[in-house]
Amino acid sequence: SGCASLVNAPEIPSSVTSMVSTFSNCKSLVNAPEIPSSVTNISSAFSGCTSLINAPEIPSSVTGINSTFRGCTSLVNAPEIPSSVTHMSSTFSDCTSLINAPEIPSSVTSMYSTFAGCTSLINAPEIPSSVTNMSYTFSNCTNLTGVVKINSSKVSSATHIFTNTTKSITVQVPSGSTTYTTINALTTSNGKPSNVTLTTY
Repeated sequence: SGCASLVNAPEIPSSVTSMVSTFSNCKSLVNAPEIPSSVTNISSAFSGCTSLINAPEIPSSVTGINSTFRGCTSLVNAPEIPSSVTHMSSTFSDCTSLINAPEIPSSVTSMYSTFAGCTSLINAPEIPSSVTNMSYTFSNCTNLTGVVKINSSKVSSATHIFTNTTKSITVQVPSGSTTYTTINALTTSNGKPSNVTLTTY
């Protein structure tokens, strides 16, 4: 952590179970090492790795990915998220070069600040029915546009979900759902600016 000149990561032994903050702020790291199938938590493992171009494959053993790639400003493509993951808080926040978002598995319940500050992200992934927390999910995503489909009927927290977005966004949510009530109650100052249109299906 904080090895600012480290370019090549070492091989991670198969006995390792946690990689929390292992390479955080290793600003010269270009390629991530392979993550062994023994690892369950990679939260903040690569946060602040501003030179990281290629994300590692995330094994199905991993359950913790909060802030894993936060601030990886050179990362263009996100890795596949395994169905073992339930929380994606700040996983890709401030990844300013991220163009392609991953598919969100149906196991995920919290997407708090997941893509906040991803200024190159144009298309949002479809949100599964399991998600309940979407506060700050797409805040400061200045290039996000098109349709954002939220399949969950039970989103109860969505404050600042679209704050500081500027392009036209159409949000599709289940009719008569908690999600509709939650997002419809938002104002310009807390997450539903004038560029956002809420629709139901």
